[in-house]
Amino acid sequence: MVSVRLWLARRIAREGLSRARVTQIMSLLLLPELIQQQLQSPPPSLKLDLFHERRLRVLLAQNDNVRQLHDRQQWICEECLVARLACVKSQKALAANVPVFKN
Repeated sequence: MVSVRLWLARRIAREGLSRARVTQIMSLLLLPELIQQQLQSPPPSLKLDLFHERRLRVLLAQNDNVRQLHDRQQWICEECLVARLACVKSQKALAANVPVFKN
């Protein structure tokens, strides 16, 4: 009978992952449930930049679910603000280049 740890090690090796990498991936399960749900089905209006693993590791280092949720929401708000500013800039640029026809 093969031990579970040995089976898992062989499976990981077959996938080309190290144990450290698997630990990093599995640690994402320690994130609050709400953040995990957002990762599984992100809103279409959000960029994928908000879901980089490096940013999520910053949340994991905090060890405080309330703080993790607060920081995550702040990232989303910042991204929405940046998107709105870009939209306003592009609208102004379009308005400046659109010819005005007079009768």
